[in-house]
Amino acid sequence: MRKGKVIEIHPERGYGFVKEHTTGLYFRFNTSDLFDQITENEFVTFSLIELDPGKLAINLRRTTAGQNHVSEH
Repeated sequence: MRKGKVIEIHPERGYGFVKEHTTGLYFRFNTSDLFDQITENEFVTFSLIELDPGKLAINLRRTTAGQNHVSEH
């Protein structure tokens, strides 16, 4: 399970972006893959699937900053 922070959500367009903590990479997600009511700047866990091209974050779930063990710089 990957950990990150939701950077942007565009509910009217049906997608958003999450920044992974370990790599600093950004991944797109579909708002239909949110298990919880998640807002921007919240910490989440997620999985990735391969697309052509790129990767998509799926199964986003809210977590707490303490569970991520990573400080924001």
